[in-house]
Amino acid sequence: MSPDLLPILTEFNFKHWKRNIFSYCQSKNIDDHLESDIVATATPETVEALRKEKKAAAGTMTLHMGDEYCTKFVTDENKSQPHLIWKLLNDHFLANTPQNQALVYQKFLDVTFETTLSKFINIIDSHVADIIA
Repeated sequence: MSPDLLPILTEFNFKHWKRNIFSYCQSKNIDDHLESDIVATATPETVEALRKEKKAAAGTMTLHMGDEYCTKFVTDENKSQPHLIWKLLNDHFLANTPQNQALVYQKFLDVTFETTLSKFINIIDSHVADIIA
């Protein structure tokens, strides 16, 4: 997957964005940096290589967050800490707040039939799963 094909984060596409960013990082073998600070527990021999991977993970994520979410979640203290940014994004977008619930419901209402019945049913199923979650 080309990094140019990764989506930019919006208020409506977090699950899609998260899946694509995580998959891209997996393909580059840097996904472990999204879940924890593996540099902190590394041996002295591996620290430098892991720091490069960590910066690559942070760069991939922030490059595809867009200005609004970079400004909101990325600070001087966490800009090279992808696991902290990842947690902030998950806490924000997956919180069970009225605003998030309204966005999920609005996305469901915006669904239109465009191609085939099977694709439409899959889209509806996906949105219903989001509403239930």
